[in-house]
Amino acid sequence: MSVRKQTVPYILTLQLLIKGELTIDPGVTFLFEKENSLSSHLYVLGSLKANGTEQERITFALSEESEQEQWAGIRFEKVTTESILNYCDISHATCVWGSIFLDNTQSFVTISNSKISNSLGYGIYLFQESTPILINNTFSNNTDGDTNQ
Repeated sequence: MSVRKQTVPYILTLQLLIKGELTIDPGVTFLFEKENSLSSHLYVLGSLKANGTEQERITFALSEESEQEQWAGIRFEKVTTESILNYCDISHATCVWGSIFLDNTQSFVTISNSKISNSLGYGIYLFQESTPILINNTFSNNTDGDTNQ
């Protein structure tokens, strides 16, 4: 499945569960809002290919219109195929773990040329044998620091 660039952002109010492969085109913007008692987030059990460019970055952020200020970031869990976050801006996640949470992903996730900022927790939280490939990323204003390791 592919997400194509639009003239307006995609608004997510609940969890987006990725079990297969999701490819996101350069220039796409996702804004997250809370609906009811559930926080919105991307939950990756398959493969996420968010491959932006220097000129057309992919954005994952809290909606400025969200009064509840809840989006739980991007969670990769037990992935066994390649996932890529390249030229992505990830900001204002309110999960206490971090903007990006990696659980037992080994080295299947590559995060490169990305800006990770203003997280309530870490920029990237590594858990249970997660060893992502991290290349040329910028971290700023993450409450607990860049990564937990």
